[in-house]
Amino acid sequence: MITVLPVLKIIGSVLLWVLAIVAALLLIVLFVPVCYRCAGTSEDPEPHEDPDLDKVKENLSGYFSFSWLFGFVRGGISYPDDPAFKVKILWFTVTGRNKPGKKKKEKNKNKNVRRASSEKSTDTENGADAESKSETSDTSPESEHKSLFGNIISKLQGIYDKIKKVFANTGYYVGILQSDEFKSAFAKARKQIVRLIRAVAPHKWSVNGTVGAGDPEKTGKIMGITGMAYPLVLNHVNIRPEFMNYQMDIKAAAKGRIMIFTVVAVAMTIYFDKDIKRIIRMFKKEA
Repeated sequence: MITVLPVLKIIGSVLLWVLAIVAALLLIVLFVPVCYRCAGTSEDPEPHEDPDLDKVKENLSGYFSFSWLFGFVRGGISYPDDPAFKVKILWFTVTGRNKPGKKKKEKNKNKNVRRASSEKSTDTENGADAESKSETSDTSPESEHKSLFGNIISKLQGIYDKIKKVFANTGYYVGILQSDEFKSAFAKARKQIVRLIRAVAPHKWSVNGTVGAGDPEKTGKIMGITGMAYPLVLNHVNIRPEFMNYQMDIKAAAKGRIMIFTVVAVAMTIYFDKDIKRIIRMFKKEA
């Protein structure tokens, strides 16, 4: 009994240290925010009379990058320079690595496939001609028309059955939407979604440049949409209109932070809410 107690103490202390480390890691994951940055540019400095989509595509560029725990985990993607999404832990690339010898293997594989296909093609040319003749002799235009007509009828029948089922259950779904349970569940879900959007949305962002649709009316509509969202885009958007010509010279940038705890809290709240679960079951009942 005397020899067992020291062993139990050692095991207990080890378990406490493990639990402490796990708890510390969990707190770090939940409460250390993920910082992100993104930017995009469409370079079109000179207005022109005719739209040139190829030129717009060539002048598009952008990037997205993120970092966590002072750069311990980081990554991003850049277009058109580096379109592969990469994630790095310290100096090691986890995803988006270019494996050595991969291109050579693909080239050799393509060569082997071409050789095999060329060999098979020489052996099957004569047989293919004979088979095509027999198939054309066996299949008549009338049978082809009948099979095509049958496929069309079956597809139309399936669409009709789905529409009929939807109309039959319309009253049921309308009753759910008008119920107090749905209103309560929708209010709760909306509150959590707004919370999630605020947590994910960038705290700094800007859009600057010149936009021209080649027509004063169309350009005016674009500016009208910007004016309608004026309270939301104040001090963020500065777009100059070009009424007579085409032009798409815009620079946009944003950065923000995402707290994992907020995302997990929103997901758990929605998942375990009884009213939301009840509404989902009611919708699935007649689906």
